[in-house]
Amino acid sequence: MEDAQLGARIKAVRLKLRRTQVGLAGDAGVRPIDISHLEHGVLDDLPLPMMRRIVSVLGMWIELKPKWQGVELDRLTSGAHDSLQRAVIERFARLPGWVAVPEVTYSIFGERGSVDVLAWHEATRSLLVIELKTVLVGVGEIVRTLDQRERLATEIAAGRGWHATSVSIWQVFTDTRTNRRQVEQHAALLRRSGAIDGQAMRAWLRRPSGAVSALSFVTAPSAIIRSRVRPTKQERAEALAKAKVPARAHAPAKAQPTAGIEAPAMAGPPTMARAPGMAGATSFTRGVGPPRRSPAAHRPTRASATGSARAR
Repeated sequence: MEDAQLGARIKAVRLKLRRTQVGLAGDAGVRPIDISHLEHGVLDDLPLPMMRRIVSVLGMWIELKPKWQGVELDRLTSGAHDSLQRAVIERFARLPGWVAVPEVTYSIFGERGSVDVLAWHEATRSLLVIELKTVLVGVGEIVRTLDQRERLATEIAAGRGWHATSVSIWQVFTDTRTNRRQVEQHAALLRRSGAIDGQAMRAWLRRPSGAVSALSFVTAPSAIIRSRVRPTKQERAEALAKAKVPARAHAPAKAQPTAGIEAPAMAGPPTMARAPGMAGATSFTRGVGPPRRSPAAHRPTRASATGSARAR
């Protein structure tokens, strides 16, 4: 969606709700000029959290959809998921009594979605909902989706003529170090009470009995999304050269006092010094400054004042 189109839609909703820019800005905690920029499609200086906060006041939300070279981006992102899905389907093909169907869509009471793999075992009337993840992103969304599909599983299966007596959940992740680390970090949310591992799940698939919850990792090299590209030696050298900190400039030399101008006095404790030519007179000097004459030297005595008057 273009920026101008986004702004036009937000403005249309604001006018529909009979909201002013000033009132909307106050509720969203932004300036009215920010509302104006958003509605005119001027988004360069508007942070994404601010835009989400503005539209949430109107009951709207913003979804981001990056684009790159047409359908090539879809192939990059969905290729790994398809490979993992194919690996799971091939595993069920070798298990007797199981039927596995990929991408089972549903729309029940306004709740819509798609089950990655829905498996059915006719002899035991066991239903298995399989959630596939190549990369663990958004743990809360995974938990919400699993809860929804577990609640609707029997109705989804009934649409295919499968009347299940038990519903099991199996979370399957691509076997990578990153996925294993993140699953352990969020084990409290992902691993349900009584969840079994991959080895126990393989035994259950051979002889299903009752409802289980499992979380395991499947090795599928084509389902691994490359998350790191190692730089070449040339790229590493260029990066180090650009990041090199320039040498610190030498501190400027202290300015020398100009001829005929005394250097500024250095801060320091006052010292007692005897003024030259003034017997018995002392002055306080600080640092290397010129000597100061004491106030007593400038005060005329009574005798000298009388002598000056007679001379006049």
